[in-house]
Amino acid sequence: MEPSSPPPLGLLANQSNVAALVEAEKLGSSLQLEMLEMERRSDEILNGLGNHIGFMLLYAMGGLVLQSKASCWIGIVIMVVVTINFIVGMVLGVKFAKLKLERMEIRVNELDNRKKLLTEVAKKIKDLENLRINRRGQEEQGEQNVVLGMVRAQSVVSRAAMLENSRDMSSFAGTNRAMIHYIIGCGIVYLAIITIFLLFKNCGLPF
Repeated sequence: MEPSSPPPLGLLANQSNVAALVEAEKLGSSLQLEMLEMERRSDEILNGLGNHIGFMLLYAMGGLVLQSKASCWIGIVIMVVVTINFIVGMVLGVKFAKLKLERMEIRVNELDNRKKLLTEVAKKIKDLENLRINRRGQEEQGEQNVVLGMVRAQSVVSRAAMLENSRDMSSFAGTNRAMIHYIIGCGIVYLAIITIFLLFKNCGLPF
């Protein structure tokens, strides 16, 4: 009985598609690094805003604690002054953070546009190799002007698909706005709880 022949090695990819894919992967890696840097910088800005509001909240708490040693009306005055001071400080901190993030969004939009172009290139490479695979490469394998590399066509398709589906930064601005609103909401809620508690306690009002 003759030994069975080994399975076919598979269709080789078009060398021009392989070269284009390698260049696209290099560009994709560079874009991913720049995106990570943008995310790191936005995290620093949001952390700075959180620390700023936290400091303002501690400052406000110090003023509110003083009202426990004063009369009810003096305590109310202290509460109003401290609350206004907290709100002004918070608004300035939020404006400063938004200004920094808006400047970053210009660069993020540029990265997203480059990512869209990269996606189009990857899709074109994938479609070309899929077409060759579907035709089983019979026409191109027999042509003299088609240069074939050592990379399998299916491997090129898989790599191009990964590049095409890689993440972008379309949610960058929305996520940052949501985080800013969350930080503001937490600061206001904490201040309101402490203010109401100390005011009721100082003025002898029941809960």
